[in-house]
Amino acid sequence: MIWTKSAIRAARKAELPPLLIERGYCLLPAQNGNLKILPDPAGEHPDGLVVKQSFWIWPERELSGNTIDFFMKIEGKSFQEAMQIIVDRHYDSSERTCHLQSDVERREECAAPLALRRGQRG
Repeated sequence: MIWTKSAIRAARKAELPPLLIERGYCLLPAQNGNLKILPDPAGEHPDGLVVKQSFWIWPERELSGNTIDFFMKIEGKSFQEAMQIIVDRHYDSSERTCHLQSDVERREECAAPLALRRGQRG
């Protein structure tokens, strides 16, 4: 598929947290309105990666970028795959309406895994 410049610009600015939560990442609040990705038990999700709106940074690996970059650099997707992930998440193909997960749903999803991790340490 050929993407327009405006579609690419919009995808770069798409909010990462809802996309990541849908893909199984658990995000916890950090300083200055940032969200930190918690590592999963299988080791598939990056530890130490911080997300804010449509930007992310992984200081330990000296990597950072926008929403498209996340899927390409972190998940190893092609540009086409990254664009499709973003477009599919943000828009219903028939109505073109945005779907976002509420903060309450997000907290509930993250609470159980965090409790399990804390229990394993102690």
